[in-house]
Amino acid sequence: EVRAAGSSAGALDHLADAAWFPDIIIADQHLDRGELGSEVVNRARGRLQRDVPALIITADATDETHQLARAAGIELMLKPVQPARLRKTVDKLRELLAQRQAGGNSMDATLAQLRGLLSAPR
Repeated sequence: EVRAAGSSAGALDHLADAAWFPDIIIADQHLDRGELGSEVVNRARGRLQRDVPALIITADATDETHQLARAAGIELMLKPVQPARLRKTVDKLRELLAQRQAGGNSMDATLAQLRGLLSAPR
């Protein structure tokens, strides 16, 4: 199930539904009113009290953005993003998460595998 939000408040409101838990959070880095996607991801993780895998999609290729994402354990994908590549990334992440939930991978191993997928040539 995909849940979309037009604001950080809307995204965090989705988390009030105790019967639903996101497999992954995907956000743009530069949001309205100067908010950063990485900050919203951190707030969502805090509210959920879990380290939910996250992907930031951005045109901002600065070192600062890379450092913010890396420090927060968030993967980064630079725009323009090909829909097929995004779909492949999400599918692979879901597969890795299923392996992790079955006891096959640690979160670090899962993220390392995802990092390899994201750094693959377009």
